[in-house]
Amino acid sequence: MVGAVFFHKDAVRVSHEFCAVVGHGNTEHANGDYAVAGKKVHLCSIYDLSDCSEHEKMREELSRRDLLKDVKGTPTHIFYNPKDMTEISRFHSASMSQIENALEIAQKAMGKPVVWKEYQKIRKSLDEAKTAFEAGERRKALKALGDFDPKGMESLKGEAEVLKGQILAAGEKSIEEAVSLIETGDKAKALKILRAVLADYAGTDLAEKARELIPQAKDEAPAK
Repeated sequence: MVGAVFFHKDAVRVSHEFCAVVGHGNTEHANGDYAVAGKKVHLCSIYDLSDCSEHEKMREELSRRDLLKDVKGTPTHIFYNPKDMTEISRFHSASMSQIENALEIAQKAMGKPVVWKEYQKIRKSLDEAKTAFEAGERRKALKALGDFDPKGMESLKGEAEVLKGQILAAGEKSIEEAVSLIETGDKAKALKILRAVLADYAGTDLAEKARELIPQAKDEAPAK
């Protein structure tokens, strides 16, 4: 069940919207040695935790906080509102469809009625921006982020803000490289970089910085 559900590609995507923890008090199973990425690692034989004590301690902590009321067996999955840790929903078995349904219930309870298909569409849009940036297509990545609407989903909004920060930081680094090249006399290379920044970051402060530096790279007087 653990391998079939929690390692499912859709479950991994869904997990961006909640913090998943494992609280399991069963001590009858043991740790074991497993091959992961060609290396031998010591893990809990049920969950990918470095030691069984981790899920045992989590079970104790959840119980101490009175968050496991009426839980009589496993698997029991409970969704809590992160603001006040009130219970939103629970189910006593696990399948991918149940996790999707539980997530929709949680989203609606938190004022975020985003159904699974809509979530996938939003996620795809953000992934396309990431892929473009990783491929060096900064202009395309910024455009994708400009059209991005997280529909009130805070974790996706946060991811988009982090990505935009990385894209802008890359532009700043390009500007710094161009300035260094101008100072060392390699103006042709500096001009190429500045023109790329001008195109990739059109409409931003970075584009204006590049525009102001281009005359120096071309040995021209600054435009008045």
